[in-house]
Amino acid sequence: MGRFQILIYLCLCFFLCGCYNYFLHSDGGYRPKKSKFYLQDNSYKLKANDELKTNVIYFSNDTLKYGNGLYNSLSYYRFFENGRFYTSSIDIKNIKNIKKINKPLFVGYFNLNKGSEINMEYFFVKYRERGWYIKDQGYIKNDTLFIKGNDENGNYKESIYVPKKIEGLNSTPNW
Repeated sequence: MGRFQILIYLCLCFFLCGCYNYFLHSDGGYRPKKSKFYLQDNSYKLKANDELKTNVIYFSNDTLKYGNGLYNSLSYYRFFENGRFYTSSIDIKNIKNIKKINKPLFVGYFNLNKGSEINMEYFFVKYRERGWYIKDQGYIKNDTLFIKGNDENGNYKESIYVPKKIEGLNSTPNW
């Protein structure tokens, strides 16, 4: 291979490696290289009459099965008093592993309207692709979190997340 071809190859490698708009945090999870959260500027402080709880994990009531049924994963949300949250998923076998639960995968910000309507924005990364910002809406009713959205066919659905108290949760976010 000639010098010119090697130079082209190296430039192409540097270009492709530099295209990612995120980095992998040392504690786990993805973070944007340059934070562009809309809700970050209007940081929310939880009020006493808000229905959202910060001392629990909101676990999905649906189990995601993958790997020919070898893995059963639950998605969950963790909220903080300062308007930050993270979402992640965990294998059911590891649901008592506090180290894994305390590792944020996708971080974001939220605010509440009328104490029970929630707006969320988080940074999502699909494996080996660029990251993008996702905005979700939902509401809290009787301690249960309902996230509005669409299924894979475009039909309206609400995902249900039930609170579960877990000892040893981190009290402050690290982003």
